Amino acid sequence: MTKNQKLWFWIGLALFAIPEILWSPVVNVFYDLFQSSNSVAVFRDNLLTSGNHVNLFISILGLQLFGLLVSERFVLRSQQSLGLKIAWSTVLGVLVLATLLAWSIVFSLRRGITI
Repeated sequence: MTKNQKLWFWIGLALFAIPEILWSPVVNVFYDLFQSSNSVAVFRDNLLTSGNHVNLFISILGLQLFGLLVSERFVLRSQQSLGLKIAWSTVLGVLVLATLLAWSIVFSLRRGITI
């Protein structure tokens, strides 16, 4: 990879990693999803888990998704060895799918569940 590609690759990873370290939005969604409905607890209580900041939650998940897609683009366009490219693409692909699923769950439930 050229220096410019490496820079954008790490910027893209930082766009995912920094919010995940600070607030754990993706982990919170899946932690809540896999709990029993009788006793749901939040993995990390923060401003994103309260009901008042759903739009901020959706925006941060979108920013994380954008960062992962930027990193994936630079991995696929790089001149790295095939094994390293497959390893990075697999890890980033799984993270993209998990973040996209978390974003779609939060986006579809942003107004709450009504019957």
